[in-house]
Amino acid sequence: YVTEAKHFKDHPEYFALRGTNRVVGGMGGNWVCTANPAVARIFADGYIAMAKEGKRAGSISPPDGRSFCQCDKCTALDVPGYIEPSNGALCMSDRYVTFFDAVAKLVKKDAPDFILSFYAYSDYTRPPKNIARVSDNLCAWITTIRFCRLHSFGNPNCEASARYKQVVEGWSAMGIRTACYDYNYNLSEVTVPISKITYFRERIPFLKKTGCLGINLEAMPAGYIYAPHTYLAYRLMWDADADADAILDDFYDKFAGKAAAQIKSYWNRIDKAVTDAPAHCGSFYGV
Repeated sequence: YVTEAKHFKDHPEYFALRGTNRVVGGMGGNWVCTANPAVARIFADGYIAMAKEGKRAGSISPPDGRSFCQCDKCTALDVPGYIEPSNGALCMSDRYVTFFDAVAKLVKKDAPDFILSFYAYSDYTRPPKNIARVSDNLCAWITTIRFCRLHSFGNPNCEASARYKQVVEGWSAMGIRTACYDYNYNLSEVTVPISKITYFRERIPFLKKTGCLGINLEAMPAGYIYAPHTYLAYRLMWDADADADAILDDFYDKFAGKAAAQIKSYWNRIDKAVTDAPAHCGSFYGV
């Protein structure tokens, strides 16, 4: 909504301050000054127009990357000592949720049923520290990229997965919708067979209990290394309370026929290896 062609000449203050300059672009696209009320109004008008066209939701996420505004008003919203554990950077959630909430409240006046979705991602993964409740027309899509994607949160040897559970509960407690962005593969190693059977059979029912709207599962169609847990995840997305063992037995029977018992044993062995592994796969780290 805030573009170089429309705004930069007359309103460079709409754009992120980097050093001493307002800049157009940056990693992932245009970065704006989210502390500027005029920017919030422009964004809100864009979503209201979408609602009038019949659309039900839109994304308010920042671009991919870390080209955050460095102006005094934006940095004043950051909480000293509130750190993103995955990279040791200062957490940006308070500044962004302040902006999301301001836009959402403006949108709700004219389009009360329109949902603004944003990723809890990058350096704004954690729930905000100084904001307890926000407008209920927001939806936080909690991504797993900054957490361990091998282990379920029930694994006693995985701090990152336990932290993921706390993050989900924290966003849910703000009175907004939540959703999940997850992966069926390891981002940095896509050729080694892994199993996320335990991961999904524990995680998806938990997400349902927290009020999660749904899951966007980024998937690779490599059945020989991902098929069982991908199939299980798809089935549990539609019925989180279904019997995971029955789903998998049905899969092995139809997928492998007479070899079902051997294929099941093979994948159970891999699942145990993954569950017991002392390695933790998160972000772009390999197994």
